[in-house]
Amino acid sequence: MRYPVLLMATLAVCVLSGCGDENRQKIVGSWTMVKADKLAERVNVAPQGQTGQRPDQNAAPELPGMTLEFLSSGQLVTTTKLGKINSAKTGRWRMTQFTPPDEMTIKCHLDQQSTRSRELKVTWIDDQTIRMTPPNMSGQRMRLKFKKQP
Repeated sequence: MRYPVLLMATLAVCVLSGCGDENRQKIVGSWTMVKADKLAERVNVAPQGQTGQRPDQNAAPELPGMTLEFLSSGQLVTTTKLGKINSAKTGRWRMTQFTPPDEMTIKCHLDQQSTRSRELKVTWIDDQTIRMTPPNMSGQRMRLKFKKQP
């Protein structure tokens, strides 16, 4: 009777510590979008007939960027700075499927968005580069490239 309890306790400790699935660990870390300046240009175009506000001549230009941080605890943090768009969102993530050698499906829920979680496909280009639709832009269906940060 003691062995099943010991086995379940060992399994629970292993899963909670993150050693349950090494494939899940591939995405853990901070990822920065490649060519964020191109996306910033696309999302900040003023509608026809309107002109944008003049930028403050004294303010230093802020470099565009998007960072996705997948923590081993299951927490997700997104930071987006694309001109007029400046946001930080938090939520949860979990791996739902891994297809060796280069595809993973994750389910993400951002606290600031609808109550519905979204399943997103992640494709590895190499060990340090992925392509995916960011969880904070999943309505756009744009698959963007991200580099892992050291």
